[in-house]
Amino acid sequence: MRVLALLRRVDWGLLLPALALMAIGLGVLESASANQATDFAAKQGLWLLIGLPVLLGAAFLPPGFWFATAWLAYGTSIAVLLWVKLAGAVGMGAERWIQLGPLRFQPSELAKIALVLALARFLSDNRLDLSRFGSILSAGVIAGTPLILVLLQPDLGTALVFLFLSYPMLLRAGLPWSWALFLIAPVLAALLSTNIFLLLAFVLLLAGVLWFAEVGLLLNFGILGLTAGVGFSLPALWGLLKPYQQQRILTFLDPEADALGAGYQIIQSKVAVGSGGLFGKGFLQGSQTQLAFLPERHTDFIFSVLAEEWGFLGAGLVLLLFGTLILRALMVGLDHRSGFCALVMTGLAAILFVHVLINAGMTMGIMPVTGLPMPFLSYGGTFTLSNMLLIGLLLNLSAHRREGLT
Repeated sequence: MRVLALLRRVDWGLLLPALALMAIGLGVLESASANQATDFAAKQGLWLLIGLPVLLGAAFLPPGFWFATAWLAYGTSIAVLLWVKLAGAVGMGAERWIQLGPLRFQPSELAKIALVLALARFLSDNRLDLSRFGSILSAGVIAGTPLILVLLQPDLGTALVFLFLSYPMLLRAGLPWSWALFLIAPVLAALLSTNIFLLLAFVLLLAGVLWFAEVGLLLNFGILGLTAGVGFSLPALWGLLKPYQQQRILTFLDPEADALGAGYQIIQSKVAVGSGGLFGKGFLQGSQTQLAFLPERHTDFIFSVLAEEWGFLGAGLVLLLFGTLILRALMVGLDHRSGFCALVMTGLAAILFVHVLINAGMTMGIMPVTGLPMPFLSYGGTFTLSNMLLIGLLLNLSAHRREGLT
């Protein structure tokens, strides 16, 4: 009876875009696998079947279960990330996996969802006062612990997801705008640190905003000092980056400087995306894809395959489906009776948004190559299971938006 009642409350605004993206992903992977030894579309289809019970389980368990197990999930994820650091499997220069017989499991994918649950539980406490530094510091420790462990693997792309999923959750929990500015301004300064003139202009603009906002002299100097300190000191910390991370940044700034080496991926991806035009070249007709000029076309650069063969309209449709899914999750979260559930939906929507933004951006050369896959499109076992869990959670919480934690 409970299952039938939940089925009647399925949020089709969440489920239909997700199903459409899964179907499109299988089609694009079929094209990306055409001249490869492995049929990634068939393997992805198998992972989707394996993930179906995960989705259903997440959808039908009561929201109170996720609230009760939030800290357990978080603690387990930290322990497994530590295990990866101590005895993980190495691949492509990074230690990100745990070997389970013939299978590899990437704990950081599920750790993102565990962080969302734990941070939502912490921030939904009615006794919490986010205008106090201690509360913000505690939230920072919760988010920062898995972030640091993932950075040590090293996996900069996934670490960015941990960073950027936390910020909208803090905003949703009622973070005062002065503290919101204190947290985001240094991040923006870091992004602008490659151009001294843009960074200087940003710091001056921030100083003007703070002057007229009258947030308090101490906080004013704190925000401005931290922002300027981060922005102007990052170039001096260049040597702390791994060589491949330095190369990715340099390649992002000028891919043509090493067109046959580090810049090859971005150049071939931009050619694929641009050559697709409005309608694309057609299924299995993309020259960059089928002639194997496009590297990592079944994972990191799957969006390039889509854009080349289905054009601006096909790529636009996929982005529209993602936008519909993310916007629906945010809207339901805004209307949810439970503060915990609202925060979880905000965090899960943020995970999807960051993945889509960075993956699509790097294929077009407007973001550095960070190795973040595209949800539902890129091949990956653990990644697919985490996406199925994410959709199941969204469906679950949406079905209970009038009851809260029951």
